[in-house]
Amino acid sequence: MASRSELTLFQRGEIIGAWKCGLSEAKIAAILGRAPGTVHNIIVAYRDNQQEKPPARPGRPKKITPRDSRAVKRIFQQNRRTNLKEIKDQFTTSTSKKIGLNTIRRHLHEIGFHG
Repeated sequence: MASRSELTLFQRGEIIGAWKCGLSEAKIAAILGRAPGTVHNIIVAYRDNQQEKPPARPGRPKKITPRDSRAVKRIFQQNRRTNLKEIKDQFTTSTSKKIGLNTIRRHLHEIGFHG
């Protein structure tokens, strides 16, 4: 059996395609190496709701928007030797958004700036 990761759209398409070709759920599960319950849930979601991909999972929205991301990157690239507190202060004055130091540090790591 497979691990507990989300199936890709291609894998879901394989399951749906095999089901449309007339294979049973058990046979599809055996061929693709998936749990029968997973195969059943994907087929039911497609059959009842025409849902090929899973719905978006709920979660806390990101504090930094793509526009804010560009602003942080621009501030950082102006002077790469500046410290995090100065980046935070410049960001706050330019966007009037209050964001913590760890949020900015984490975001800089996400966009590829370390150290």
